[in-house]
Amino acid sequence: MELLFRVNDKTSTEIWNLCIKCLSNGCGSPLFMNETLIMNNMVEFGYEREDVWNLGTSACWEPLVIGKSSCQNNPFKSIVLCDSLYRVLKKGRDFYSFQSLLLAVKNDLAIEVPLVIEDLNYDYSPLMSLFDSDCLNKGKDFSHKGTKYMYQGVQLLGLPNLVNSLLNIKKYVFDRHLITLDDCLNAIANNYEGYEDLRLLFLGTSDEKFGSTSAEVLDVCNQLIECVSHAIEPLRANGNAVKFGLSSPAYLFQSVGSPATLDGRKSGEPYAVHISPISSSIDINEILRFAGRLNYPYNCLNGNVVDFIIPLSYQKQPEKLVSIIRDAFSHGLFQLQLNMLDRQVLVDAKSHPEKYPDLVVRVWGFSAYFNDLPEEYKDNLIARAGIYETA
Repeated sequence: MELLFRVNDKTSTEIWNLCIKCLSNGCGSPLFMNETLIMNNMVEFGYEREDVWNLGTSACWEPLVIGKSSCQNNPFKSIVLCDSLYRVLKKGRDFYSFQSLLLAVKNDLAIEVPLVIEDLNYDYSPLMSLFDSDCLNKGKDFSHKGTKYMYQGVQLLGLPNLVNSLLNIKKYVFDRHLITLDDCLNAIANNYEGYEDLRLLFLGTSDEKFGSTSAEVLDVCNQLIECVSHAIEPLRANGNAVKFGLSSPAYLFQSVGSPATLDGRKSGEPYAVHISPISSSIDINEILRFAGRLNYPYNCLNGNVVDFIIPLSYQKQPEKLVSIIRDAFSHGLFQLQLNMLDRQVLVDAKSHPEKYPDLVVRVWGFSAYFNDLPEEYKDNLIARAGIYETA
């Protein structure tokens, strides 16, 4: 079951404290949503103002109107953003500046986006239609124009990986002239075999990483988001406008067989999770400030979740966490989901599951028993907890 907490500027301190108390129990809930920002975007997108008061999510984090929409928020394969950079590099062009490379990546992305959007055939679903008031009033199934809103959505995958890859190229190819674009392409082609020094360079901590509030980082992120927004804007699926989001649950299964990326990630390793840093130098304060400064165009509506693992020490200082989160939402944060975990506990739970039958973690828009997760998800949570415990 998904617990949602819709935040606005009138949310009382008492309610905030109760939500943090719930989160501190280790259940990974609630999902925090900036209802003012989201509802305004929904209206601009095409939902009616009188309907969006009943804002909810269709699955993990994708906003819709409960009881009046049958929006299909994940019917298309997620767009792997780093693939655009790889295609651009493989063409072997000479780029005179970082901006010319970034423009080529955006142009490729604008061509790629429409390729995943298509009309879909939906079978009848009496049960789904039963919970839609317009389907009941019209006596029509949701799949046959019974529902009031049936928007399709697509997800972007690996925004942090692409941003860090681009920033590495800017820093080491164009600014410092330490390496060439051919070196970068060869590192990808060889999965960093023989290029381990380059991988360590790319993995290194820096002020210029995804999640940093640096103006340069934010500019690259917002240029990519704007590019996708413009590319999707004229598209239609089943006659309806299409929305997109920065959060994809495909960070593990779409990484299988994928090429290496220039942020130091090797082939087959998971992509970054949603709007999350992949650096131990960025803490909860900074990633929330960063996410609050991202531009969320009206059609960037399909889920934009900051996902962070915070240490259990916050159980002893819940007022500090309330202050951090409350401030972030007042400055434009879209959505937030948190795990409050101890890495050592996760490691021990993987080795000795019988000791932790009740250990619950948040996975996507839901929570699950740690012991029930596939091994790759356990490993991913452990790795991320290790990164964030020093942040």
